[in-house]
Amino acid sequence: MDPPSNLTITNAGNINQAPNLSWNASSTSGVSYKVQRCPSYYQSCSWQDIATTTSTSYTDYFLSISTQSNADDRYQYRIKATKSGYTTAYSNITSTWAIAPQKQGEVAATTPAEFSLEAPYPNPFNPEVTIPFALASAGQVSIDVYDLMGRRVAVLADERYEAGRHSVQFRAEETFPSGLYFVRAQMTTADGSLYHFTQHLTLVR
Repeated sequence: MDPPSNLTITNAGNINQAPNLSWNASSTSGVSYKVQRCPSYYQSCSWQDIATTTSTSYTDYFLSISTQSNADDRYQYRIKATKSGYTTAYSNITSTWAIAPQKQGEVAATTPAEFSLEAPYPNPFNPEVTIPFALASAGQVSIDVYDLMGRRVAVLADERYEAGRHSVQFRAEETFPSGLYFVRAQMTTADGSLYHFTQHLTLVR
């Protein structure tokens, strides 16, 4: 399984826009991509998992692109492909000067007080939707998509996440008909506590 390649920020230089990442897919089908962000330009920075997606693009709504003179940091990104417990090497690194929410007068990112599966956006969607979720403490997370017949049509997450705010993305294949779908999440903490959540999605072709 070869790693994703040619990771770029497609809207680099577009001030006040959220960075949009795009990359070339792994040659292996059915993989997921884990997106990581590093809040520092230095190689010794701490990489953070920010999203898992089956698409070959991701928009980081946590940041806004800025000029070097106004930015609070230069943020780096890298990705890797995963499938059935196997992972590839990381892609190339790309970066941009940007402003984090607390620098824009918005609410700073903190550890959530509770577990939640938040409202997907955009919804209705076509063909891709982002599904945010929050963990008050580290735990195992599974997130799946089901159709109205109760058939599982996609596995978006099945792995351990650290405490914090995260997101996964669902891209409806061309064979998926318009209509209502359900996102079901299960979160299991270190002490064995279980949390179950459901959100609905509307696909409009």
